[in-house]
Amino acid sequence: MTLKQYQVTKKLQVTIPKKLAEKAGIEPGDSVVFDEADGEITLRKAGSP
Repeated sequence: MTLKQYQVTKKLQVTIPKKLAEKAGIEPGDSVVFDEADGEITLRKAGSP
C-alpha cells in the first residue's frame, strides 16, 4: 500500500480517501471507531472485529 499524507483541518477533521473507505466498507452515515496504541491511531468501521 502506498502511504500518502493528508491535511488535518482546523476542526481536526480528515477525509477518508474513497478507495480506503470502499475497502473498509465505510459508507456515508456509518459509525467508525478510533483506537490509539503506541502513539498510532487506527480507524475501523464500528461493529468490525
